[in-house]
Formats: sequence, structure tokens, C-alpha cells
Amino acid sequence: FLYIFKLEKSNISSNHILFLYFLAKSDELPSDDSDFVRIFAAAGILKMKKLKEFAAEKIKITPENAFEVLQLANKYENDKLREKSFKEIQKMFPEAKFSEKLSKEPEILRKLFDAKKKQLEAMKEMEEALKDI
Repeated sequence: FLYIFKLEKSNISSNHILFLYFLAKSDELPSDDSDFVRIFAAAGILKMKKLKEFAAEKIKITPENAFEVLQLANKYENDKLREKSFKEIQKMFPEAKFSEKLSKEPEILRKLFDAKKKQLEAMKEMEEALKDI
């Protein structure tokens, strides 16, 4: 884990080290995607550009983390991460064509996702109910 700090030699303080160590809870380089998401967010808060870029490169976008990553990418201004997470979200809606403007509105996309999830759950319930008839 200390390898990361070599990326920010000029801007690092003991508070930064303690905070990031607390987030990672390890002496080794994090390997879990959620650790890199948290490190990206921490680096954004602490304005540690190189560490933020490093963590962004390590994040693997999945359907489970796409909305969170999109929100963080917008908040901490990382266009590459925003684009990757937006593409992952678009895969969840193959029938829809989203405007690029929506990539800067993760809350709207979250509402669409939640609505679709409710719709799919309702359809499943209806199918189960029809089986009993």
C-alpha cells in the first residue's frame, strides 16, 4: 500500500497517509475494486491528483458499482471513469438510447434503474401468479 504514496510525494502529509491507510486497512496494495473506489473518493477529497488517477485506472466497472462510480466520476471530474461507468449503465438498458448529457445526471439514471427493477419484479410476480391459475 505504501507504493501508492510515492505517486504523491510532493503533496502528502501524515494526515493523508493515516486517512488512506484507514480506508485500505492494509499494508499491501489494495486488490479489491471497492478499495480502489474508496481510494479514488479519498484522493478526490484530498485533491491528490496522481493518486486519484491511479485509483481510477484500477477500478473495474460492474453493474453493481456503476452508479456509485458514475457519481464519484462526476463529483471528482474524471471523464474517462464517467464514460466507462456510463457505458456499463447503458448495457443495462439495451432498448434505450441515452444522451451523453445523462452521464452527468447519475441520480436520474438511478431512478430509471430502480423503476426498471420494480417493473421486472412486478412482471416476475405476475408470471408466478399466472402459473397458479
